[in-house]
Amino acid sequence: MKTIQYDPLAGTHIQEACKESVAAAINEKQNVQFSFNGVDLTATPKSTPKQLEAEFDDKMNESFEAAKARTAEILRKQRSVNTLLDVLKDVIGDLDKLMLWLKYFTEDADDVGAQFTKSRLTNELEESNWVLERAEE
Repeated sequence: MKTIQYDPLAGTHIQEACKESVAAAINEKQNVQFSFNGVDLTATPKSTPKQLEAEFDDKMNESFEAAKARTAEILRKQRSVNTLLDVLKDVIGDLDKLMLWLKYFTEDADDVGAQFTKSRLTNELEESNWVLERAEE
């Protein structure tokens, strides 16, 4: 079945967008695809506005839950990176411990959400004679 696009006007409420898209799907005997607040929806000739609105609500809730989970993941990784930087001076003299530290650090620091300052890491390495000269920046 062919799909046509519907573009709700700014200020349109989700209830109205669902009614309009379902009406268009029934009148045109085609699916009607549209995006509302970043959520993609498709009305079919068999859809009802209430079903479509419920689908929108479900997708918004899923998006919210995914955002909460991602925030929790970033917080966990940030705490891990901070803790690992705090203990670096305690493990830097033992190559086996340092390699394990590096494994954990790269796993959590390699996330756009986790942040650390390069100077904190390089200063600790320089003070422990792991870096003899700082490269020109």
